[in-house]
Amino acid sequence: MMYDLIRYSLVPPLFLVFFTGITQWLVAAGNPARQFLFSNLLDPGTFFSWTVVSIFLLWSFLSLKVPAKTFLGPSTPTGYVPAYSANGVQYYLISLAAYLVLVITMPSLPITIWYQFGQIISSLNIFSLVLCIFLLIKGHTYPEVPEGAKTAPLPYQ
Repeated sequence: MMYDLIRYSLVPPLFLVFFTGITQWLVAAGNPARQFLFSNLLDPGTFFSWTVVSIFLLWSFLSLKVPAKTFLGPSTPTGYVPAYSANGVQYYLISLAAYLVLVITMPSLPITIWYQFGQIISSLNIFSLVLCIFLLIKGHTYPEVPEGAKTAPLPYQ
């Protein structure tokens, strides 16, 4: 009983607070020009950081369109077989080439990203939290496959 209370009720919010804070601390530790402040935990980001995150998301979505061989994963207990695309190497090489083109055309981009990295991390933290909440609600209300631990607390479903 106490184990379930700790596992399901105490650990998830503590992990959320800890890992959000530690990412901001690591950003500050890697950039001597940036101080770690607790107000950084509530930083919503800047227009530039959200632009970077949006471009990265669009680029990642486009990676789904890179032609590749499809592999089938292992079957789940309910019989669902996930399909995977083997396009990781192509995506990496295209991404590297695109980044090099960006650096050639905009030489100050890497420095700007480095200076704005704390805000980019803040934007990613906010986006990831919203995405996880969306996926949790979607998976609970409109599952794509009839799976899941319906007896577990909501965050574990």
